[in-house]
Amino acid sequence: DTPLSDRPQIVLTGYRTDPAQPAPGEPFTLTYSLSNVGGGEARRLISALGGDNGAALKPFAPFNSGNVKFVPTLKAGDTVDVVQQLVTDAASDSGAFNLPVALAYDDTRDQRRTDQQVMSLIVRRLPLLRVSFNPAVMDAFVGQSVQLNVDVVNIGRKLVNANVVEVSSPQMDIQNGSLYVGALDAGASTPIQAQGIPSVTGPAEVVV
Repeated sequence: DTPLSDRPQIVLTGYRTDPAQPAPGEPFTLTYSLSNVGGGEARRLISALGGDNGAALKPFAPFNSGNVKFVPTLKAGDTVDVVQQLVTDAASDSGAFNLPVALAYDDTRDQRRTDQQVMSLIVRRLPLLRVSFNPAVMDAFVGQSVQLNVDVVNIGRKLVNANVVEVSSPQMDIQNGSLYVGALDAGASTPIQAQGIPSVTGPAEVVV
């Protein structure tokens, strides 16, 4: 057997995604770092996302390439960044998903060594909300209060934890513009009855 002082040891030392929190149905780039913390050189390093056969990849899938990457050599003390394009299943929910990485490599005596390590990727499903004024506000006067009735509708297929919906405007003083919503089921709506007092003339921008 290879002495411990000459034996390579590959460790997953970090990873990141771009974007930082992938969304369902969207491709993203995963970059993960493999470091040789052992005493010998690693040769013919193979890194396989989701295990050797990729069975544990879900809810992710390779995009524009396979799940396996090859590194010819990795000297003791060196680190290599492995870049993999993936896409998240469009039906997946928000959450943290474990993604195993199967590693196989030879030491300097051509003894094959295997290992498996795990990273955790966070998926965030963006809410689909429709915001409208009912009725629409066409005219307002400086210093006079105007009613801002806002309807927020969840037009997505999943429940949304909206927490707080807030109405603001750089040209108006908003009153009663913050509402705790909490869970909003698919197709459900919530009204906000705010008041705005214009401080300047001209068009006013209202942000929800």
